[in-house]
Amino acid sequence: MKLKLFIYVMPIVALSATLVPAFAQSSLQPDATSTTASEAKPARRTPSPDVLKKRFLTSLTNGLSLTAEQQTKVQPIIGRYVDQRLAVQNDSSLTTSAKRAKIRELKIQYETDLNGVFTPEQQQKFAAKKAERTTRMRAARNRAETPAANASPTP
Repeated sequence: MKLKLFIYVMPIVALSATLVPAFAQSSLQPDATSTTASEAKPARRTPSPDVLKKRFLTSLTNGLSLTAEQQTKVQPIIGRYVDQRLAVQNDSSLTTSAKRAKIRELKIQYETDLNGVFTPEQQQKFAAKKAERTTRMRAARNRAETPAANASPTP
C-alpha cells in the first residue's frame, strides 16, 4: 500500500518541483514584447496648485526663517509663479523647448521678486540653497547618464 502511494505521489512532487521555478522565472524576467523600463514607470502625479503653494511657502519659511510680514508678501509671488508655471506646463501649443524657455523666464522673475522681500542675509542663504540644489541635480543627472553610456548591448 505504501509503495503504491509512493509511486503515485513521487511523480507529482517531481513535476511540481520542476514547474514552480519555471513559472517564477517567467514572471520575473521580461520577454522581448515587454515594455522598456521608462515605459513601465507609473506616471507621476502632479500635486494640486494649493499643495505646491503651501510646499513652497513652508520651504521658504523654514529654510530662511521668514517673518509673518514676509510670509504675507511672499504668498502672492508664490501663487503667481505656481499658476503661471502650471499654465505653461499644460499649454499643448508650446513645444518642449519653448516650455523650458518660458519656465526658465518665470523662475528668474520669481527669484527676483522673492529677493525683493528678503533681507540681505536671507538673499545669501537663498542663493546658497539654490547653488546646492543645482549641484545636487547635476550630480543626479550625471549618475543617470553614466550607466547608459557605459552599458554594453546585450546579446
